[in-house]
Amino acid sequence: MGGDRSAAADHDRLSAALLVRAVGAGGGPAPGASTRAFLDEWVFGVVNSGFIVQGLALGALFALYAGDRWDHLWRGALRHLPYSPTAPALRVTAVAASLTALVPGTPHLLRATGSTSGLNTTRIAERTGDFYALEAVYGLFVVVAVAVAGALLLAFGRRSAMPLPVPPALAWGGSAATACWGGWLSLSAC
Repeated sequence: MGGDRSAAADHDRLSAALLVRAVGAGGGPAPGASTRAFLDEWVFGVVNSGFIVQGLALGALFALYAGDRWDHLWRGALRHLPYSPTAPALRVTAVAASLTALVPGTPHLLRATGSTSGLNTTRIAERTGDFYALEAVYGLFVVVAVAVAGALLLAFGRRSAMPLPVPPALAWGGSAATACWGGWLSLSAC
């Protein structure tokens, strides 16, 4: 059980480390951190790069499919959407969903800026540039998913010239990343 958490923590760090190290900001292990890796580092680079390519390809293919299937619904801007008699209820729901998104998003954004709340002493000692990048990405997914791009733009952006596909695409991508990553971390913690 403890080994699984350590392996998941190693995987988390190394996943975000690909991008951080590509720009030269990652760095090695923190002082006092274990130097024993779960797998050789090249494995994470190869496997995660493959998953990134696969995810981008599936997203692009879905976008092409959605364009063929529902093109007539994606045309125009937010201001061209018809008035809905349920608009006030949708706005209340959008604000409630945005406030709910603050629950998982706030700890990630706090940790990305250096907070240690909710972390055990081992995890605090192992923080590197990779850790901060990963936490910032988690927070970004939550913000993009619900609070800004998705629900609020659709609920309150009726006068906007923003193309209609942008808010649903951001909400779809951000919420999928948040839900899938949270599900993976929940399963790997068992």
